[in-house]
Amino acid sequence: MPSKTQELVVVTGTSSGIGRATAEQLAAEGFHVLAGVRRQEDADKIKRKNIEPVIVDVTNINT
Repeated sequence: MPSKTQELVVVTGTSSGIGRATAEQLAAEGFHVLAGVRRQEDADKIKRKNIEPVIVDVTNINT
C-alpha cells in the first residue's frame, strides 16, 4: 500500500478558517497538500512540510 506522502490532495481556501485547518491536518497525517491561496503573503504563511502553496483565485479564470 502506498504511503500517504505519495497521495496528493488539493484544498482551496487555505488562507484561513476551515480550509487552512484542513490543509494542516492532512499534512500532519502525511498527505502532500496543494494549498490554494489568493495572495503571495498567504502562500508564505502556510508553506511548510507536506504543504505546497499554489496561488489561485477561483473567481478569476486568468489565474
